[in-house]
Amino acid sequence: MILGRFPRSVRDFSDGPVAAPVIVFGLEAVQLLALFDLDRTLIDLDAGFLRRAEEFAEQRRLGPEDVAWLVALDRDVHPHRDIYFARVRERYKLAAPVKELLAACRRRMPYLVQCYPAVPTGLAELRTRGWRVGVTTNGMPDSQLGKLRRTGLADVIDGHAVSEAEGIRKPEVDLFRIAAQRCGGKGGWMIGDNLIADIQGAQMVGPRTIWINREPGQAKSIMPTMRSPTSSRQWPSCDQYTGKPDHAGFVHIFNTYANILREVHLLDFHMTDQ
Repeated sequence: MILGRFPRSVRDFSDGPVAAPVIVFGLEAVQLLALFDLDRTLIDLDAGFLRRAEEFAEQRRLGPEDVAWLVALDRDVHPHRDIYFARVRERYKLAAPVKELLAACRRRMPYLVQCYPAVPTGLAELRTRGWRVGVTTNGMPDSQLGKLRRTGLADVIDGHAVSEAEGIRKPEVDLFRIAAQRCGGKGGWMIGDNLIADIQGAQMVGPRTIWINREPGQAKSIMPTMRSPTSSRQWPSCDQYTGKPDHAGFVHIFNTYANILREVHLLDFHMTDQ
């Protein structure tokens, strides 16, 4: 049964356009590609960091106001952990250097983070529907690979690319290409929460994008294919996209990830023109 066809203008993470793939089940499947960011897209990094702040406070007999300060500081300087630990070191007069504090945090975080509800089953469902699934993430290998293993995500993806292991960071396009080559597949969608690193970076190599919009004040000059705004709780029917040439066949990934987003109380997708 032929379920969907991409237009011949669609590009993947390779150097140019690809032939229009067809998703076929029960015959010979053409495996399409979905790449995901890791932190704050598949993994609840904020909840994990709250646990880390609570551990830090408990070890030093600090109060809830200190936990609140640590969480607020993380929000203000994220993702610059060196700045974060420099300020923490100064405030609490810690003897350990910033580099050592960073390393300790990286070692501990894989044990504190969890996937958003339904993420592992949602990604596994994508794969059963003929998709290749990958992760492309900025960060150190010990921390990011540890998160993939500890959460079980390593078992439901086809490949990954971690910036500090490859010597290149998003939004540079080669990190997307490395992940894509390891996963295989054609077509190309990128899903992430960072408008620059995930969305703009992926768009430079052609794939379509879903922006998980957690920052309503971010600039709107970068237009993802789909976005999750922070204003409306009405979810559009996925069926409305099925007949549109540029989105035919995407109903599978949309349905699956929309279900994930419903579970974590993110808000609805809206189409935006590219």
